[in-house]
Amino acid sequence: MSDQLPLILGIETSGREGSLALVRGDEIVAHRQLETTGRRHAQTLVAELALMCREAQVQPHEITAVGVSIGPGSFTGLRVGCTVAKTFCYTTGAKLLAVDSLLASATAWSGEHRQIWAIEDAQRGELFVGHYQRSSAGFSRSDAIQIVKSREWLAALTATDILMGPGLSRIVELSTAAQRIEASVAAPPATTIARLAQKLYDEAQFSDPWTLEPFYARLSAAEEKAAKARS
Repeated sequence: MSDQLPLILGIETSGREGSLALVRGDEIVAHRQLETTGRRHAQTLVAELALMCREAQVQPHEITAVGVSIGPGSFTGLRVGCTVAKTFCYTTGAKLLAVDSLLASATAWSGEHRQIWAIEDAQRGELFVGHYQRSSAGFSRSDAIQIVKSREWLAALTATDILMGPGLSRIVELSTAAQRIEASVAAPPATTIARLAQKLYDEAQFSDPWTLEPFYARLSAAEEKAAKARS
């Protein structure tokens, strides 16, 4: 029966640490942690993916779908992860599934909490923030992801607010009344990406390998500099 379930590849490269996973239903077929150095290069990521599949005795054409973390997060990491996922789907015919990185953090690290703020570093003293609520079907985002000024936004929170996500590492010295789930500082594992992708697969929420782009939320510093030079 398990062989009839879709085999999902999860790719997580939104933060400093990345990972890959193969999941079929409740079974983790394979999981591979990526080195911090080098994982931002597509060639290295492809080699790690090939090694994981070889060790798990899985052929690329056996993978039903690819779930990829699309952000917000590291510009370079997201670009590399999405490029590898899109290329894999284009060459093998696997379905492509785009997973909200902050939703993955909420799902992986929230414990029993029913409402949380998932945060990620947006540089320049700012944060990406998303508010997520739990239902019987899991977490869902209650509003659009925003970019906020870290100090001012944190100061406005109350003791009933709960913060989690990789962005916690950037606000250690900032004051807030909100609770912090310190264990959630790490990026979500690729197993969580794959399981969220499984839900998208069941709902037929597929993405187009030709057009999918990471969720950057804004231009990179280099792009903003280039745009300013042209104006």
